[in-house]
Amino acid sequence: MRTDGLDSGDGSGQLLVITVRNNALVGLGYVGPEGENYPSASVGNGRLTATIEQRYGNQTQQRTYRWNGTLFVKVAGPTAWPTS
Repeated sequence: MRTDGLDSGDGSGQLLVITVRNNALVGLGYVGPEGENYPSASVGNGRLTATIEQRYGNQTQQRTYRWNGTLFVKVAGPTAWPTS
């Protein structure tokens, strides 16, 4: 759980991606919008596809990211939640 100014105080979620280097877990970075739920994610062909549930809007999306060596870049899927 985040404890900085970006924490909404409700246990907001974000997807942390880790890898193994020299027999130790190493965090690569966070993926996706902050404060949402991440019920599933899969990795294949150098891409990570995450199912993202909007915390209070009852919507679900799939967004795909790839690691560019420094950070995760979104390569497919919506960039925002639709407005009502």
